[in-house]
Amino acid sequence: MMAPCLRQSYESQAVRIRDLCRRAGRTFGVEAVHDLRVEIKRLRAFFDLVEVCNPLFAGAGQFRPIRKLFKAAAPLREIQVDSSLARDKSAAMGLRLDEYRNELKEAELRARKKFAAAAGSFDPDLFLERETAIHRALDGIDLPELQSKAEAYLQTLTGELLRLKQSGPLDRKTLHRVRILAKKTRYVLEVVQACFHPDEAALQSLNDSLRAVHQALGHWHDDRLGLASVQAFYDNKAIKPLLDEPSYPAYAQALQKDSALRLEAYEKAWGEFVRQAGT
Repeated sequence: MMAPCLRQSYESQAVRIRDLCRRAGRTFGVEAVHDLRVEIKRLRAFFDLVEVCNPLFAGAGQFRPIRKLFKAAAPLREIQVDSSLARDKSAAMGLRLDEYRNELKEAELRARKKFAAAAGSFDPDLFLERETAIHRALDGIDLPELQSKAEAYLQTLTGELLRLKQSGPLDRKTLHRVRILAKKTRYVLEVVQACFHPDEAALQSLNDSLRAVHQALGHWHDDRLGLASVQAFYDNKAIKPLLDEPSYPAYAQALQKDSALRLEAYEKAWGEFVRQAGT
């Protein structure tokens, strides 16, 4: 049978995803859409952990219907990030990005309709089906063996992350891979902590360092997407003349500066992660 801690972890994730799906599909709130995607990522990491414990589980196949919801939320999330960046910089720097922000508003309305359809058709009963599959996969594996496999998997992910950073120049593709793997490693660590080491300070410090790594790279990623978005808009000759054309290169320069600062924060966070991973 499934260990109680794993059952609790899965059930709480399923409840959060169901609730966030309903809320995001109804209100399209920025936090709800973001949190929905985060919880789905956590669930994928959980499925991968179950597959490590029993390869017959086939985590990718079990996750596929839920992945559709994740992908459906992606365009809306990206537009909301672009809108938030443009709004905040406009207020802080006195920029006039009216045409760009209006286009983002129109794009968000279209993205909302598509996401609402996906959220409305999402079947929450699939969580019960997958809980049954998880029970079957873990049946007969006792708690010490589960702990051993989970901790070994965490060590494997940590090692992959360390090697990835050391594998070569940190181009955008590599940074993206570091960001994704840092999240996955942290989500697996959360399960290991909750089930086997709830009060271990060293693991919490490792968790904190992983969070700092992927959050710094997450902000960097947002800045790069925002920069690509506004540059594509600004390069479109059909939308000119603009109300305040100098605001656009000023905004792009601000995003470039911010993305550089995010990388500095990432390097600092990475140093702490390496220190914690070695303890």
